[in-house]
Amino acid sequence: MNELYRLACGVIKRDESFVGFVPPTGIVATPARKISSPEVASWVQAIRDRRAVAVEYQSMEQDTPAALILSAHAVGFDGLRWHIRAWCHKRLAFRDFAIGRLVVVDDDVAAPQIDPSNDLGWETKVNLHLVPHPGLTPSQREVVMKDYNMDDGKLVLPCRQAMLFYTLRHLNLLSLEQEKDPARQHVVVDNPDQVREWLKQDRKA
Repeated sequence: MNELYRLACGVIKRDESFVGFVPPTGIVATPARKISSPEVASWVQAIRDRRAVAVEYQSMEQDTPAALILSAHAVGFDGLRWHIRAWCHKRLAFRDFAIGRLVVVDDDVAAPQIDPSNDLGWETKVNLHLVPHPGLTPSQREVVMKDYNMDDGKLVLPCRQAMLFYTLRHLNLLSLEQEKDPARQHVVVDNPDQVREWLKQDRKA
């Protein structure tokens, strides 16, 4: 199925695929987040060379762009947007910054070197436990367990603590509250207290 997905998205060409017969295939439409190749290349080079970059960043919490100096050490994809993971020399914290909301002012500024291993949110791996909604019938639970490739009625989904928020949002489970109608929410988080604590820790980091 991954091969069909890549064909439908245009990632690979028909003559590059091992699939003999390609059935008509549809993909859910999502808005394209346009990021130019030079933008991506500049951030990859900054990470490789461990250079600090002066930017203007437009967040959704502020009315106007903020002038920041960032030392990026990784990139991440939240299902819709590409981000850089960087130390913010103004906030004195590791944070995520959507690349599409960044405007580079100076790609090589003087700033203290950072150690990426100190980014505990990025380095820490956590396990998200998913189980079928308890309101499902036994037959429905069996289907959900098969659909999610669960083992003994549970799926343990590892992710970086810094990516946990995005993972929950991608699965439409961010509220951590159990939807009353199991037909609208087939799986629930089985370790919500742990998840809340991990999210709180990442916000405070």
